[in-house]
Amino acid sequence: MLRHAGFFLILLPAVGCGQAGVEYAAGAAAASTASAGAKAAGKSIAGALEKLNKNLDDGATASKTEATAPAPASRTKTAARKSTRSAKVEPALVPPEPPPPTFEDPAGIEKGMSYEDVVQRFGPPAIALTTAPGEQMVTYSKKTTTFNLKVVNGKVTAVQKIGG
Repeated sequence: MLRHAGFFLILLPAVGCGQAGVEYAAGAAAASTASAGAKAAGKSIAGALEKLNKNLDDGATASKTEATAPAPASRTKTAARKSTRSAKVEPALVPPEPPPPTFEDPAGIEKGMSYEDVVQRFGPPAIALTTAPGEQMVTYSKKTTTFNLKVVNGKVTAVQKIGG
């Protein structure tokens, strides 16, 4: 009986290696056939984008030639001057965006403050959960510090500082 156990201890790993080799080969074959389809899709997408780029370039070239084409001989010099002046388009002035609002450090939040005042001074919270009618749990975060607030009927009733 002991001999049979030794035989199986030697034979089973060899059979297992063979099985692993067969499974690896099957997986590699499946992967190579699957990637062939992706390669064809990539080529077709590239072809479509090349055609689009060519059409856009042709359209831009046509616009330039139309803009630089000479005026017909029947026009007078004054008419040509007027059309040239009207063709000039000045860029629209876009007002600069206002800077983002700056808010105070949430460490300044205190018990008894109104929720509206907290949002106005410290900005919108990172998380706001309604836990009961008229009751919220609000979280403000700054770097490594988190401030958990309990707001009841629009007033801060508890402030918990975590970290920092």
